[in-house]
Amino acid sequence: MSIAGFGAEAKAWRDNKPRSLREAAKEACAIATAEHLPIAATLGGDALRWHAEAMLKTIPVHGSKDGRAGVVAAAELDGDLAGLASGWRDLTVERQAFDSYLKWLRTVW
Repeated sequence: MSIAGFGAEAKAWRDNKPRSLREAAKEACAIATAEHLPIAATLGGDALRWHAEAMLKTIPVHGSKDGRAGVVAAAELDGDLAGLASGWRDLTVERQAFDSYLKWLRTVW
């Protein structure tokens, strides 16, 4: 769980570079499993998709559409997590937002 006062996220995401939504969801899955969070056992094979959708609903996820950068709303993607059909590209999560997501995630169930 925690090493020298730092949570698992400190081990998983050591730099402050943004991650793709998919990478962030994978890291969230790994952390939920490592910390034995109840949600990890509940989700099973849908965990990656669930985390990606939850991030879109709870934290700012950035992307570009029509050459302009912006924050993506979950409703705009309509289940298309790659963003291809909706025109969104390069969906990314910032480190600070990811940490906020983990704090929220630890309160689920």
